[in-house]
Amino acid sequence: PTPAARGFAADAPAAESKQPFEALTAREALRLLGRSDMPFTISEAATVLDAVRRMTEHRMGSLIAVDDAGSVVGMVTARDVLRSLGRGAAHAAESDGDTAPPPGTASSLAALEDDLRVRDILTPANKIVYCSPDDSLLDCANLMVEMRYRSLPVLEPSGGVYGFVTLKDVWSLYHESNEAAGGKEAYMRHVLPRRGMPVGTVVPGRSVNRRPLRMAVSSFYLPNPKKYRGDDAEAANHGEDAHFFVSGQPLKVDAHVGSGVRAGKVTFAGVADGVGDWVGRGVEARDYAALLMRNAEKFVRSMGPEDDVPSPLEVLSEAWIATQRAKVPGSCTALVALLDPELRQLRAASIGDSGLLIIRDAARQTRGSLAANLLTGTGEGGGRRQIVFRSQQQLHSFNYPFQLGYAPPKKEGAAGADGDGRGAGSHFDSPADAEQIRVHVEPGDLIVLASDGLFDNLHEEDLLAEVEAWASAGGTDTDEALHRLAATLVRFARERSLDKSIDSPFALLAKDNDILWGGGMPDDTTVIVGMVSEDDLPAATE
Repeated sequence: PTPAARGFAADAPAAESKQPFEALTAREALRLLGRSDMPFTISEAATVLDAVRRMTEHRMGSLIAVDDAGSVVGMVTARDVLRSLGRGAAHAAESDGDTAPPPGTASSLAALEDDLRVRDILTPANKIVYCSPDDSLLDCANLMVEMRYRSLPVLEPSGGVYGFVTLKDVWSLYHESNEAAGGKEAYMRHVLPRRGMPVGTVVPGRSVNRRPLRMAVSSFYLPNPKKYRGDDAEAANHGEDAHFFVSGQPLKVDAHVGSGVRAGKVTFAGVADGVGDWVGRGVEARDYAALLMRNAEKFVRSMGPEDDVPSPLEVLSEAWIATQRAKVPGSCTALVALLDPELRQLRAASIGDSGLLIIRDAARQTRGSLAANLLTGTGEGGGRRQIVFRSQQQLHSFNYPFQLGYAPPKKEGAAGADGDGRGAGSHFDSPADAEQIRVHVEPGDLIVLASDGLFDNLHEEDLLAEVEAWASAGGTDTDEALHRLAATLVRFARERSLDKSIDSPFALLAKDNDILWGGGMPDDTTVIVGMVSEDDLPAATE
């Protein structure tokens, strides 16, 4: 079998049902977390240091304290330990050294091991708030929030202690029960763009002296080689991709460091990939994508120095609304990005499987940048480029990406799509479903926006090798140099798409989905390349 035509929204598969988070109980939570047999008790006679060691070893924030007979006498938490140390420090600062510290006070770190016992700092049993194993996890969370507790003991009706649930457990299980919120995709989408505080970050009242950023941009495009074999000069008039970029649009930007609002140069770029299955329905697949990108560019260029910088989601939403009003049938994936020159951030909104990469010279990795060892590249050897950020695909299923679109109402009795993607019977996604990206960038970073024709056919190590060769040959931020790199990547992807001897990323993903596919995936390919540098505007200072 071969992959079906690229997923069309009207043919969406039914979603797999999952157990709702609201149905989880405390007992089920402990079982799922592997906590049922954790050593969550400690003798009241143990030293506080012993309690700290046990909490650290098992990554727990609380322990149940028991007497020699095994009866519960209280609970000790990491907060109790810190409170004891804090009282000891305050006593030492206020006393002349001749008075003994109050009970439950750690006069020094050594006291945690020598003098202070768990019984001295615990919360007594008659003050502990608890839950039962059959209480819902949502009820447990509400109780912890109301009582300002970080953990809650779980008590059996017979009086035995079953374990602990924590607010962290609640959030972790919510993520696991909600596929869209959790897992590796959520980490890449929500955590990684915020991992590592940007270099130069300051606290209020301190000064910072740095120039805003700019981004030079160029692009290249070739249509599907199976559908068009003409001259490159005419390629822009064929195929199903569309794109735009606007360099240095003057807008009102916030300097963020005390110098107020000023005119700044903001660069926007976007790419859309028309869904080819429309051709079989008598619709030109490129029309919707092309109009969406024209509307995005028109909206950006309509703004001036007195206008606030629109977010990528706002640009995408305005373009989508204008496109829907035109009632042009079709659908596409879409990605819109902008460089915030003052915050030194790349911001984007993405629907579907077009992608965004940030590539950085490993020799320039600095404290506060994204963790390179989590991503492509080893960081060994000067000049080795790394992918320090990659956006994630949004797929309903294999080869069926999220997509914006419009389908005219079908005639009575006719088969096919019906609807504009909103309301009951919706067949399409909307900008509200977009992945929103915000990630730190540095001077010298290379930004790559591309349709899936690039990512389906080039493995990342091959893409990085082409970028390295370009940089070694004197690649700069001139239009000619960036255009040359974009063209190189597009032509390389086209070459690989026709090569049956090398399994492409698309082929590997197809096999993961039990579909027999070898070689590349011929497709339209658009690449927009941008290089970040410092602008010649005065530095923003307080």
